[in-house]
Amino acid sequence: MADRTFYPSYTYGFARVSLEFQFPVFTSGSLAMVFSGQSGTQNIFGVGNDVLSSITYSATGVYTVVLKDKNHYNKVIYASASVSDDGTNNAGAYATVGSVANEGSGTVGIQFVVRTYAAGGAATALTVAAGHVIQPMLIFRNSAGSNPA
Repeated sequence: MADRTFYPSYTYGFARVSLEFQFPVFTSGSLAMVFSGQSGTQNIFGVGNDVLSSITYSATGVYTVVLKDKNHYNKVIYASASVSDDGTNNAGAYATVGSVANEGSGTVGIQFVVRTYAAGGAATALTVAAGHVIQPMLIFRNSAGSNPA
């Protein structure tokens, strides 16, 4: 057995909120927001209906996500996204998070854009297939009164 050193987990800074969820690939209109425990086929995983307001496909490979809570998620500190890859459809595809709006607004929820790209770097509409999902991950400053930026 090899020598192993285990380091404790630390979080630097305070009042951080992590948000991770996934939604299926779709290529037109708005996603019907069906969460766990609601009637219909669940298509949003990882969060409840108190977090997301809408997810809309607005252009080739562009998803606009709007959060409900206008006070709790105050300032984006980190954002990323990934795309499922079954080795055949969407092979090498990737996603980015950008165009964050409404930070610290207090009147409307934060809005951000997830963009999807083919392996070669061109914006692309991902192949819609069973099980293909986009997985955003964001870290926020908790509230306006905590940890000034």
